[in-house]
Amino acid sequence: MAKVTVPRTKLFGTHIERWAGNDLDVVSPAFMHAAESINEIVGRHPKVLLTLSVQSLSGSASTVDHFRGTFRTSLCGESLSGGNVQVKVRCSMVILTADNTGASLDPRVQWSLAKTGGGTTTQAEVYVSRRSSSAGALVPNDYTLVEQTWTLDGDSEYTATCSLYDYARVLSVCVYEEPRKKLYLNPTSPGSDYAVSPQEFAATSPIRDRGIDDLQDTIYTVWKKYGSIIGHYDDVLGAFSSTNTALRNMFSSGFSDWDAKAPGFHFRTEYKGTFDSNSIPVIVRIRAKVTTGTGTIRVRTAAGTDLGTISVTSTSYAYHSVTVNLSSASTTQKIDLLWNAPAAGTISVTNATAYEYAT
Repeated sequence: MAKVTVPRTKLFGTHIERWAGNDLDVVSPAFMHAAESINEIVGRHPKVLLTLSVQSLSGSASTVDHFRGTFRTSLCGESLSGGNVQVKVRCSMVILTADNTGASLDPRVQWSLAKTGGGTTTQAEVYVSRRSSSAGALVPNDYTLVEQTWTLDGDSEYTATCSLYDYARVLSVCVYEEPRKKLYLNPTSPGSDYAVSPQEFAATSPIRDRGIDDLQDTIYTVWKKYGSIIGHYDDVLGAFSSTNTALRNMFSSGFSDWDAKAPGFHFRTEYKGTFDSNSIPVIVRIRAKVTTGTGTIRVRTAAGTDLGTISVTSTSYAYHSVTVNLSSASTTQKIDLLWNAPAAGTISVTNATAYEYAT
């Protein structure tokens, strides 16, 4: 019996092979357990999409876009709608007492979610019932835990904005995917779209090429679509700006190059490469603007290498992205974001996010 190598990307150093023929008897329960284990990882271990927190701050009479962040949902969802796989996402917020008692005020919190390449969804408003005459010292009764459930499209990039009205205050946010029982992959084939169906490996059945391919596809999908957040920064009080045309660290102007002491995004990528490559694709997404000309933001490593560059030319805030490849290493690494302003101009940034994602 001839042995044929599957022409696919090989993961974690494992060279997966298949036999040319379907008559090889195997212990099928072992393969069924492998499929069940993958489904368990995908469905029961939801990934965290976004975490944000600030020190206590005073509320504002005007509308404030308090939190901003970018994330990408997982591929597998639990329902199908409009030709899209749907993912249930939970937003957990710690809300503080509104620090104004004006009778005409209506303190509330509201999220809007803009899908890249799609529309914007506005979530239900959360009203703040507790009020005090001033910010003052906080006590346990001033904190309220509120949760919302969002239904979002799977395998999609979103930019989230949290707006505060009439002195409402939010202290922290955690956005994460809910555990799932079903694992839809393909909205055009709802009858057979689990990540890997254990029925594929029914008792006493032989190994089938399609079954092994499905197992391989799911492993590869989990690796590609379940990346971690590398780092996030959000200036909740507005934006940070620079008029310096020389290259400086975005978060601390005292550094003009990568520096171990400078603020940046720390990460560890050991074992995250594939058999064919040690590169880990990471999307760096930044909301920025300039007053004139072109500003530049660089993603720099400890070796002084610029993995990617973002050119900012918009004079109103817009999201700019670049995909960079981080190397798989057994030690903790750090990338710094360096920027420079255009001549006679200003560059401003409100938030920056970096997360793993392979297409």
